[in-house]
Amino acid sequence: MAAQQISLSLQKIYIFQYFMSKSHTTRSISPASFIIPLLSFLFMPLHGLAREATVTSPGGSLQVSVSDQDGRATYSVALQGQTALLPSPLGFRADFGDFTQGLHITETKAEPVDRQYDMRQVKQSHFHYVATLLTVSFENTAGQKMSVEFSVSDNDVAFRYISPRQQNDNPKSAVILEEASGFCLPDGTTTFLTPQSNAMVGWERTKPSYEEVYRADAPMTEHSQHGQGFTFPCLFKTPYLRG
Repeated sequence: MAAQQISLSLQKIYIFQYFMSKSHTTRSISPASFIIPLLSFLFMPLHGLAREATVTSPGGSLQVSVSDQDGRATYSVALQGQTALLPSPLGFRADFGDFTQGLHITETKAEPVDRQYDMRQVKQSHFHYVATLLTVSFENTAGQKMSVEFSVSDNDVAFRYISPRQQNDNPKSAVILEEASGFCLPDGTTTFLTPQSNAMVGWERTKPSYEEVYRADAPMTEHSQHGQGFTFPCLFKTPYLRG
């Protein structure tokens, strides 16, 4: 059985953020209280003209690799040296340019993040976030640019897209026509998902109003019960975690 790939639309992916700015966005980073061994970062050519950037989390448990193999942006994730995500697609197609094909890596940057903040309305009031930030810049065949910024801590990986204003301070806004982001999970991965309900059914025709019934460790090949896809949160258990 081939590895399973899940593609998420822009409306359903929470980690997608899009910026139109004169330059790549910057964020303040407090002085790091740790040293990343060898910057925990490698940038090297692959077969042919492909390039790959690899970064590890501060404690070394998570590793993310980003590639432009065959002109397409992909990323993969390893946990404790074991595959968590196979090479999975990145990119988007906007009204001003296509960033799903014909891409090559032009620049990479890795830097530590050590940030503390407080929140009053959640179960934990004080947070201390330590991660490695990897920014990989791509250019398409039209010379247009976009970057993918990965934040890699010892417990999680998040990414977002960043696009500068391409020419003559434009465009100042954009329409995202399609997003290529996906998660390619290893064979043997199982799921813990709730199917999306049909609309205007159930008690007082209030559905979808809450979660439907989950089925633990369902195979990736199992379709949604109501034919409407699935609802966040979506949990997946890879063979490595199962073992």
